[in-house]
Amino acid sequence: MIQKHGLVPADRPRILALLESLDAFTPDERAVAMELVDAALNHPASDDYRFILSVSGEGAAEQLAGYLCYGRTPMTQSTYDLYWIGTSPAFARLGVARGLVGSLEATIAQEGGGIIRVETGSREGHGAAVRFYDAVSFERAATIADFYAPGDDLIIFTKRVPFAKAPAAAAMDDAALY
Repeated sequence: MIQKHGLVPADRPRILALLESLDAFTPDERAVAMELVDAALNHPASDDYRFILSVSGEGAAEQLAGYLCYGRTPMTQSTYDLYWIGTSPAFARLGVARGLVGSLEATIAQEGGGIIRVETGSREGHGAAVRFYDAVSFERAATIADFYAPGDDLIIFTKRVPFAKAPAAAAMDDAALY
């Protein structure tokens, strides 16, 4: 059974191992992803970088199935950047990434809704990411040719998340009103 939780110090080596297991990320990309882990762990009162981790099992048998890192986009009212998402190869195609994005969307909806923005490249190693964002209803908002390198375009995806309204009082039972 997959469960989700926020980032704790014991997750750092598991996230590093997960990133190292993914051929889609270059060594430089892995280093940047770990910088965000370290920033969150070193400054726990800050919510610049928030994490959602999906784990399977319990105790010593717990395995990291995937993780997502996101945060509010500076100088915006209700826009969020999805910085990193990764799924362990052992859990590929089991809905882990889709579940992580669903949790992100639910959190944003509870916070008043907004826009999720994610950037990826067009090089061969990022093809799965592009197909994933298409599959979970992100829209291609822009492409900047040769942004990362000749032939490696920047692709910007966005998704609007509506505000999750509280249930109307008339729809609640008497116990919910007290």
